[in-house]
Amino acid sequence: MVYFIHVLKGISLGKHKKWGQNMTIKEVEKRTGLTAKSIRYYEGKGLLTVERNQENDYRSYSEVEVNRLKKIKLLRYLEFSVEEVKTMLDMEPKDFAKVLREKADAYEDMRDRYKDKQELCLSLAKDSQ
Repeated sequence: MVYFIHVLKGISLGKHKKWGQNMTIKEVEKRTGLTAKSIRYYEGKGLLTVERNQENDYRSYSEVEVNRLKKIKLLRYLEFSVEEVKTMLDMEPKDFAKVLREKADAYEDMRDRYKDKQELCLSLAKDSQ
C-alpha cells in the first residue's frame, strides 16, 4: 500500500501538457510496472491515446502517458472497473475526489462486514473445541 501512496503523490490528477523526451514501451514498462500487454490493453480500451513514431511506426510515450498509466494502475488496484477508470480519468478533480471518498466508504462497510464474520468464525471455532 505504501507503494501506491508514493505513486499517487508522484502523479498529478489534473490535466497535463506534454513535456520531455518520448519513451518506448519497454521504458514505460519499467516506469510503471505494467506489462506491454497491459499497456496495449488499456490503449485498446480507449484509456490511453499513444502517438506513433513516424520513422518506425513504434508507439511513442510521453511523461503524460506514463502518469496516466500510473493513475490507471492505482485505480485498478482500488478495484475500479476499466469502464469506471475510463470515466474517472476525464473527471474534474472535485468529482474524482468524490468518487474516491465513496469507494473509501464502501471499503469501510466491507471491513465492518468482514469483522462480524471474523468474530463469528472465532466464536464457532471456540465452541467447536
